[in-house]
Amino acid sequence: MELARDVYELQKLDTELDARRHALGAVESRLGDDREIAQVGAQVEATLGKRKCLERDIHLLEVELEGLRGKLSGIETKVYGGKVTNYKELGDLEKEADIFRQQRQKQEEEVLKLMVQFEEVRDQATEGQKELKALQQHWQQEQEQLSTERSELLQAISKLEGLRESAVSRIDPTSLQLYESIRQSRPQAAVRVEQGRCQGCRVALSMNEIQKARGGVIQCSSCGRILYSG
Repeated sequence: MELARDVYELQKLDTELDARRHALGAVESRLGDDREIAQVGAQVEATLGKRKCLERDIHLLEVELEGLRGKLSGIETKVYGGKVTNYKELGDLEKEADIFRQQRQKQEEEVLKLMVQFEEVRDQATEGQKELKALQQHWQQEQEQLSTERSELLQAISKLEGLRESAVSRIDPTSLQLYESIRQSRPQAAVRVEQGRCQGCRVALSMNEIQKARGGVIQCSSCGRILYSG
């Protein structure tokens, strides 16, 4: 009975070790994982680049527009200044002025369109930068928590491994080999007997099995797990 109990105690330690190691793996997979930050950062950079391009395009259009206004102003000065008296020349100047007015209107509409786009992109960039900053702060806090959790898990695992070594030393090689062999296919290799049933497969046990489970190491005839009745 002592042997069956020792094997069952080893099983409890292994179950806890499995859980802690699994948790450690999950924590370590998240430590240093800044893919979300990189993705949002790339989106912000793209938006800032688009904003810069729009600023450049607006500036170039405004320079062109200023040139058109200057040319139009010069023509209107000639037309309305009284210096040109030839009707044909005045007519030609009016036609030229109309062309420049149409170009000016087109350029002004284009500048207005780009300004609307610029304001939208500017707002997107501002919101993106805020989101990125908040994400970076949250990530930093999470990394500190994960680092602390990792240290605690490593300490717990180290303690459990020490307890496991002590538990293994109390089990004979044959029983230990049987236990380890079962563990390869069934993580829960040793189970209790409760209400006459194997708690691994829930199958009712024979009286002979129940009696033997109170002694040495025996296996369930249904699932093959080691039984412990304590």
